Amino acid sequence: MKKIPKKFLFSKKGQSLIEVIVALGIVLMVMVSVASLILINIFAQRSSELRVVGSNLAREGIEVVRNLRDTARSLEQGFPSPSGHFFELHFDPTQETSMWTLASLSSGDIDAESVDVSLYDSGTYRVYTDTSGDYTGFRRLIIIDEICAVDTECTDGICANGEGSCTDTVGYRVTSEARWLEGEEEVYYEIVDYLYDWK
Repeated sequence: MKKIPKKFLFSKKGQSLIEVIVALGIVLMVMVSVASLILINIFAQRSSELRVVGSNLAREGIEVVRNLRDTARSLEQGFPSPSGHFFELHFDPTQETSMWTLASLSSGDIDAESVDVSLYDSGTYRVYTDTSGDYTGFRRLIIIDEICAVDTECTDGICANGEGSCTDTVGYRVTSEARWLEGEEEVYYEIVDYLYDWK
């Protein structure tokens, strides 16, 4: 019986090719995993940054409304007529006093339930970067509802939009809401405060 040479039984060239393919596959899987972790970290960091800015904008809205109340002679003078309920804040650094003002919005301008990406390009209650008129990616809405002296006048004593007005207003429920887009998803942060006549 004739012996088969060893070089035909075990080819070193074939083995080294398989080793290279396996090694490349492992390196590729490691690189994809590392790239995925880096991307996830970048998106999480950006989301966290947007949420910090959004919460600060909502908090600023409450502070501005509180300041309007504190600088007025009476509770009613500190707020515009609450019949509209919805407001946006305007900032004018050219004025020496009262740089912040509340501008009334109609309920048709409010898009609280559905995401309308076009509102971030041309919509209402946008937040400006400065007096140049440039927009940020944030929108802020201020909602002011009357608090009645008598609980039975409106639901739980608070006259929200469409429920009329109090005969004897003792305070206001102020809701400051900041909205922004993360990808195609609209995210919002809301703060509610109750302001009463302190004088």
